Amino acid sequence: MPTLPRIRTTSYALAVLIGGCVATAAQAATPTVRVLRHLTLIDGTGTPPRADTTIIMTGAEITAVQPDSTSTDWPTAAEVVDLTGCFAVPGLIEAHTHLATAPSRDGYLAATREQLRRLLGHGITTVRDMGGDGRVLTFLARQTLLGELPGPDIHYAAILASPRFFADPRAASASRGREVGSAPWAHIVRADTDLDALMLQVRGCGATGVKLYAGLAPDLVARIVTAAQQHGLAVWGHWVIAPRRTTALATVEAGVQVVSHAHMLMHDASPRERGSAAAVLAAAGGDELFRTMAQRGTILDATLVAASGLRPPPQWVDPADCAIAIVKAARAAGVRIATGSDRGNLDGLPAIHREYSLLVERAGLSPVELIEAATRTSAAAIGIADRTGSIEPGKAATLLVLDADPTADLATLTSPRYVIQRGVAYAGPALRDLTQTVQPLARLSSR
Repeated sequence: MPTLPRIRTTSYALAVLIGGCVATAAQAATPTVRVLRHLTLIDGTGTPPRADTTIIMTGAEITAVQPDSTSTDWPTAAEVVDLTGCFAVPGLIEAHTHLATAPSRDGYLAATREQLRRLLGHGITTVRDMGGDGRVLTFLARQTLLGELPGPDIHYAAILASPRFFADPRAASASRGREVGSAPWAHIVRADTDLDALMLQVRGCGATGVKLYAGLAPDLVARIVTAAQQHGLAVWGHWVIAPRRTTALATVEAGVQVVSHAHMLMHDASPRERGSAAAVLAAAGGDELFRTMAQRGTILDATLVAASGLRPPPQWVDPADCAIAIVKAARAAGVRIATGSDRGNLDGLPAIHREYSLLVERAGLSPVELIEAATRTSAAAIGIADRTGSIEPGKAATLLVLDADPTADLATLTSPRYVIQRGVAYAGPALRDLTQTVQPLARLSSR
């Protein structure tokens, strides 16, 4: 019997399968050509801003990025927009959120639709959901893909953990209607679990990757990683698979591609070793850990904002301060940082914007480095950097147009003039005004 080709049933692949016919029908005639002129470009690759740049988009794809002085060889019917004084950055990515942990609560759907629109209006065009009800997340991903609901593209994790995790009420809420621990998106893993069969279920539920959580021993972590990768699934996890079964170094050596929560490195230190960040780093073998991460390309999802406000015993280092020191040490060793918050809204904005500020103001990233972390690196964390995360020919036409320089003021990222998602353009102010009915823009206005 001939071998059938594998289909990666990730949320992105599911989106392509669902949306492919729609996109083909819409673009079969003549794809819209949109030409954005006279921009300053920050392309997400870490290179300095480039003034006097033109971006050409054909349908949902960026087809050229060139100096304004390059010949104007585009169709006469193209929409040409003069955006002198504006800046362009890739769409931002929230790499650690939770949209569907309690989808049966009163008012959930209305609140979640509002949150998704708020995220898009504040420049977040992609999210990585790190654990919730996969049935709901697939539905929301379909809605945002098809434009039935303004919101970011959604990729999500299936949580795999030991039985002790499933006593958590969040697991029961996200699995409602199923025996707790048996749902493909929230499944118990034991030493005798058929991992090959489990990964087929995970792929079938539309997850992009698996998240390893709570009480898994190193040998089992390694087996899960191997099985997931054989099925084309990304592998994510808490940095330390606590309770302290698998250390940070063992998690990395097992092949977990993205580790979350910088402050959780404290779990690798005994209580008496938690008096300072230096003591935590020493206890966790920081030099070897970060060297191994850099060599393997392991990405750190720092979630600095999630460490803020944690209350340790008086003799321990503040987790927020410890997380900052850990990120600085990791960066110095060449570890890439992704941007996730693990929080909802703070001060009227998606919490990810507070994460951006902390990474610049306290962890020492430059604004250009922050934009790379929030775009290309976070796309790599999800496994979609070949398709999105930077403004380059061949990538998705997903970007923000800003009225001011984000390298001078990060707050500019919170209020884009235009949000363009896979070629579909929205007015940022209209998205942010939740009293309005928002529609895609047929044409953009010059500044």
